[in-house]
Amino acid sequence: MVDAFGHSQANAELFAEFGFEAMFFSRMSSDERIKLQETKRSIFLWEPMSNLFGNSKQILTQVFFWDYSPPPTFANEHNAEDGIIDNPTNMRYNLDRRCTEL
Repeated sequence: MVDAFGHSQANAELFAEFGFEAMFFSRMSSDERIKLQETKRSIFLWEPMSNLFGNSKQILTQVFFWDYSPPPTFANEHNAEDGIIDNPTNMRYNLDRRCTEL
C-alpha cells in the first residue's frame, strides 16, 4: 500500500487490523523527515496506539525520501505526447520501446 496523502496512527492501526503487513509512504511532517534522515532510519516497526494495544498491531513501515513523480521518461496527463500505447494493433504502439527507456 502506498499512501499518497499522509498517514496517521489510526490509519496504521486499521491497516494492521485488516491484515496489512507493511506500509510505505513518503509524505510526512518536516520534523519527522529531519529526525529520520539524521538517524538514517527509513524502515521501522510502527506500533500504532501502543499505549492501548502494546505491540500487537505492529506494521512494517518504510519511508521514502523522494517526491511523488513518475520516471522522467514517462508521460502523464500533463505531458501525454509520448504516452505508453500497449495495443499492438495501434500504429503508434510503443510498449517495447518505452519499457527499455526505464
